[in-house]
Amino acid sequence: MWRENPLLAVPHWALAAVDLWLDCRRMSGPYGARMLPCAGGYGDQPAALMDAFRLFDMLASRKEE
Repeated sequence: MWRENPLLAVPHWALAAVDLWLDCRRMSGPYGARMLPCAGGYGDQPAALMDAFRLFDMLASRKEE
């Protein structure tokens, strides 16, 4: 189906972002509180990574439905 194996075509940094997102979801606290990748809090997080996390959450919620 794929001309090229997506695992080989996707850049390493993108796979690392997905791994980080999964780790943060596993460490989520009670009442849906999410762990963020760094200790600084939401304002200190890179905006692109937070956008990626929101996209991953959206895709995961579609899959769970």
